[in-house]
Amino acid sequence: MAKREQLSSPNRGERSVVVAICVGLIAIIAIVFGQSVHHGFVNYDDNTYVYENPRITRGLSVDSLRWAFSHVHSSNWHPLTTISHILDCQLYSLDAGGHHLTNCLLHSAATVLLFLVLRALTGATWRSAFVAAIFAVHPLHVESVAWISERKDVLSGVFFMLTLGAYSRYARVPSLPRYLLVAFVFSLGLLAKPMLVTTPFILLLLDYWPLNRFTNRVVIRRLVAEKTPLLLLSAGSCAATLFAQKGIIITTRQLPIWWRVGNALVSYAVYLWQTIWPTRLSAFYPMREDESELWPVVGALALLIGITTAVIILRRIRPYLFTGWFWYLGMLVPVIGFIQVGVQAHADRYTYLPQIGLGIAAVWGISDLAQWLNLQRTVRFAAVALIAVLVFLSWRQTGYWRNGETLWTHALSVTNNNEIAHYGLGDIFVRQSQFDKAISEFRATLSIRPQWPYAEDYLGLVLLKAGRVDEAIRHFETTLQLMPNHPTIHFDLGNALFQKGDVDGAVQEYQEALRKKSEGVVPGFVQPDYAAAHYDLGNCYIQRGDVRGAIAEFKEALKSFPDSPQIHNNLAYALSQAGETREAIAQWEEALRIQKNNIEVLGNLAWILATSSDPSVRNGPRALSLVQQAENISANNPKILRVLAAARAETGDFQTAIETASKARELANQTGDTGLADSLQSDLLRYQSHTALRE
Repeated sequence: MAKREQLSSPNRGERSVVVAICVGLIAIIAIVFGQSVHHGFVNYDDNTYVYENPRITRGLSVDSLRWAFSHVHSSNWHPLTTISHILDCQLYSLDAGGHHLTNCLLHSAATVLLFLVLRALTGATWRSAFVAAIFAVHPLHVESVAWISERKDVLSGVFFMLTLGAYSRYARVPSLPRYLLVAFVFSLGLLAKPMLVTTPFILLLLDYWPLNRFTNRVVIRRLVAEKTPLLLLSAGSCAATLFAQKGIIITTRQLPIWWRVGNALVSYAVYLWQTIWPTRLSAFYPMREDESELWPVVGALALLIGITTAVIILRRIRPYLFTGWFWYLGMLVPVIGFIQVGVQAHADRYTYLPQIGLGIAAVWGISDLAQWLNLQRTVRFAAVALIAVLVFLSWRQTGYWRNGETLWTHALSVTNNNEIAHYGLGDIFVRQSQFDKAISEFRATLSIRPQWPYAEDYLGLVLLKAGRVDEAIRHFETTLQLMPNHPTIHFDLGNALFQKGDVDGAVQEYQEALRKKSEGVVPGFVQPDYAAAHYDLGNCYIQRGDVRGAIAEFKEALKSFPDSPQIHNNLAYALSQAGETREAIAQWEEALRIQKNNIEVLGNLAWILATSSDPSVRNGPRALSLVQQAENISANNPKILRVLAAARAETGDFQTAIETASKARELANQTGDTGLADSLQSDLLRYQSHTALRE
């Protein structure tokens, strides 16, 4: 085993080497992940973590900081990660490149810190550098860096390395201030990602090697007791995480204990193989097709027992094998599946920090073997070649995260029966308005996972967009059978019924959605847009002639979205129908303040100012100015031309009003809008008698 170097007074040459290694690590990270600054968001949690989350997109404020610490974010409580996303929106708005840049910078910082910490702990510069290089560019780590939603990995990685560094200083010269620094930095790491709960165990492993603090049983008991405050911090983080994820944790009825244990054993073996042969990596790995097969479980168990036995036997002469192996086993425990969150069999991102243990064991072991066989030069050449291969593989893997379509297309090419990939690709096609392709992907999803509420509901939404209303209704009804108390499904079914013309049925579903929301029903998979339910219910009331009911619903909708010009517009219309003209005008003016070029609002306000029966309300010049603005935006629009004719008449220009109304009538006839054409004919008769319109 190599002796530790004395690092207290490094000479200039050593400092130059250290600086050069740090620069080299950053350079290979830039080669691999620099491309990501030109990537976009992906439709895999990036919406809830960033671009569709108003709490995040509003940027930094006292309220957003308070919310980060007091609320669950995407079924997780990781306030520092949440704050980092808020800061990104403050700095870069929704420019995805800036968010990717932050991930790259944090990963670079974690990598450099890993090198410096390992060097400080072991005194082995080049071995530490190689472990850090593997960490920097291993393809299994692409997901953690190239995926904006995995900010928690790279951020917690920085605090994890700082914790190890602080502990290294404390272990050399123990003192209360140094211990408090360890606890403080560790706490920050837990606030970034609770997976760091096993850090006290890692510190104990470092006590064994390379710190060599395990001198006798009394000392070992003291070292264990020394970790007690840190273990209490871990326990608190575990409790907070379980509370935050209580709605998404898979129950033992859904996945029995025997399956979880088997999948955990297989996952340990899979991560080992992917570390050695990192190809055919996917954003999502579906669960094993045949859960009854025992040979993968038995094989994985035999492998793990064999390796564990070997490192225990060799622990005295090769202690780094013991530390590295149990680092790998221990750090994976929180995410190995005993407490299952989500339906993935395993995930690349879970290896981000655990794989460091394998790197330590492999690098120190191979280096010692090379010294024994006098093959140092060969091993150095192989090490450089290996890093070059990893750089290429990771660069290629990062390219798959360019956007959602490339991500899910690749996932389908390397996995079988991947319902999440089909679902994600279907979502991409919806956003591209390729509804037939989207429907095909969602049907593929349901063929793999029948009656999955996610896909049943989304397929219904796509069918509704495609105009296949009856099919959409059937899927919404199926979803309601699966989740009868979910407000969103009632809302979606209400939309379908409204589109079909069943206003009464739509009203019933909207009311049911709002009733279940008021009862505090926790959404199972989608955060329902209750403001939209109030808005659509108001539209139903308009059709039924219940303007008072419509006014109440539109006002409720405005509580959630006070800056929506469409809600202000519809509220104004309802108020005008109720005879509250001045309040209606105020709402239209507010809508224009929010969106000055909204054609519908310009036309409606101009109409009321030109045709109101209340002379104190009428304002011909203002009406003419507004409608001319609308006409500049949408020329030859027969509805806008009708308003323009009315405004001309109100200002006394009846000849131009007649010409404009005639043109509008011709356009209405050409488009088949006979109702509008008839109204314009009636308008013409009034203008020909030099009479302005009055409503």
